[in-house]
Amino acid sequence: MSILEMQTLVVFREIRKDPLVQDLEQVLVEGDTERYFRMVERLLTGGEKVMGLKEYLARLLVTTETSFTMACERKEPFPFDQCVYDELAILGRLADMSASELGKMAGTQRTYRQIVDHPVNEAYAPIADNLTAQKDPVELARAIRDYVERYGCGIWSQASAFSFDGCIRPIHRKQDYSLDLMIGNESQLTALRLNTEAFLSGEIALNALLHGDRGTGKSSTVRGILNAYEDQGLKMIEVSKPHWEKIDSLMDQLRPRGCRFIIFIDDLSFEDYESAYKSLKAVIEGELEGKPDHVLIYATSNRRHLIRETWTDRMGDADDVHPEDSVQEKLSLSDRFGLVIRYGTLNRDEYYDMTMIMARRMGLDMPEEELRTRAKYWQLAGHGMSGRSVEQLIISIMTENVAGKKNPQ
Repeated sequence: MSILEMQTLVVFREIRKDPLVQDLEQVLVEGDTERYFRMVERLLTGGEKVMGLKEYLARLLVTTETSFTMACERKEPFPFDQCVYDELAILGRLADMSASELGKMAGTQRTYRQIVDHPVNEAYAPIADNLTAQKDPVELARAIRDYVERYGCGIWSQASAFSFDGCIRPIHRKQDYSLDLMIGNESQLTALRLNTEAFLSGEIALNALLHGDRGTGKSSTVRGILNAYEDQGLKMIEVSKPHWEKIDSLMDQLRPRGCRFIIFIDDLSFEDYESAYKSLKAVIEGELEGKPDHVLIYATSNRRHLIRETWTDRMGDADDVHPEDSVQEKLSLSDRFGLVIRYGTLNRDEYYDMTMIMARRMGLDMPEEELRTRAKYWQLAGHGMSGRSVEQLIISIMTENVAGKKNPQ
């Protein structure tokens, strides 16, 4: 393996900008001992776990944005297949280097077998298994395409959940929301599932507005949708209120991508003096360029009509010649959501069922009758009958149990 081969990379040239690859190149060119040990350090301690060189290179092949991986993400053919195969063969020879070869090139007797022999993460195994001079690079290219078509490349390959505050940031440790807990809202959940499944299969789907009483599971449903469908390549981007006016910028970044995105807006509502809804309305539907087909917006709100109205709006302001136009303007944002789903409070049986299920899920061991009694008094104390109330009840009981163990009578 020579540095001259690495210098011929064209399609995968971006890989050479990676710090570890730059260290490796210096080992190949100059036998740089310091860069060798720095490379070893990156592999052994640079992430959440030890990683071998082959897995590291396999990850780079699918996470780096190149002309090939971008074509894969958009499910488009790539016009220079032979160039891809030739360069993958070069990278395969690089991945085949043994620990002793690397140590010898760096002029040291100290070798680290872990950097070549360490087991590969299951997600990258199909790529790493084919990343060798002993395999046909056509198979490696196919494995890369399969991965990227499903999970995306670049920053989008790093997670399924993201936040947006002007910049896109991956969320590596998202909360686990189970749709199995959506008791009492089965028909609402079915409607949202069918819409999401149509979207993921490339069919026409609708922007969705989930509205209703507080604590009824609207936000948990949307987050549960991500957990249920992230294995099918779904990406979700949460945008908080201070950044709603920047959604048009986010749309511009999503437009050339090939993944399926849901933009999640939680607690969507505006006071009558706020004007940010106008830009949001235009982004959802109204601009000449239009919203990309691979992007949907799911929003939650305690209000069915998202902009606060007053009786003055209905009766007409003294200075407003056409007050009905002002009313229609305020209602027009809600109309941009084709799928409107109402969430109501639980009935008593549903409330008790959810209490039992959540108690088991959260590891609370309490006799059923005692738990039902606690749930009854919790509701009567003014907490209501909602999913949020149930979760707070379980946490309250578990906190009491911990305190009781620390301070036994």
